[in-house]
Amino acid sequence: AEAFEMCGGDVMILAEDISGYLEQYLETVDECDPDLSAGVNILLNVAGHSAENSGSGNIDIRHIVHAMWSLKESYAVYFMEKQDITEVDLLQELTALDEMEEDFSNSIRKIDELIKNLNNLKILLHLLLNH
Repeated sequence: AEAFEMCGGDVMILAEDISGYLEQYLETVDECDPDLSAGVNILLNVAGHSAENSGSGNIDIRHIVHAMWSLKESYAVYFMEKQDITEVDLLQELTALDEMEEDFSNSIRKIDELIKNLNNLKILLHLLLNH
C-alpha cells in the first residue's frame, strides 16, 4: 500500500473500485471451494518464472506486480492505471522501500553490535576497577 501511495495512488479508491467490480460481476456461492481462474493461474506462472529468472527462491510482490501487467486483461491493472499508476513507477517504489528496509535492518544490527560492545566494556571496566 505504501508504494502505491508513493506513486500518487489512493488505496481507498482502489479498494472501492475492486469491491464494486466484485459485487457487480461475481456471484456469491455458499459453501463452495472456488477454482482459480485461468488469469490467476497465468499470473502465478508468470510470477514464478519472474522470481526464478531473478534468482529469487520466493515469489514476492514485485513478481506479482510484473505478472499483473503482463496479463492481456487485468482489472487490477485497469484500476491502478485509472489512478495514473504505472508498472515501472510501482516497481521503482517497491525497490526503494526494500532498500530503506534493508538500510534500517543494517542500522539495527549496528546498534545491537554497539550495545554488545558497550556491555563488554562495562564488564571490563568493572573487573579492572574492582581488582
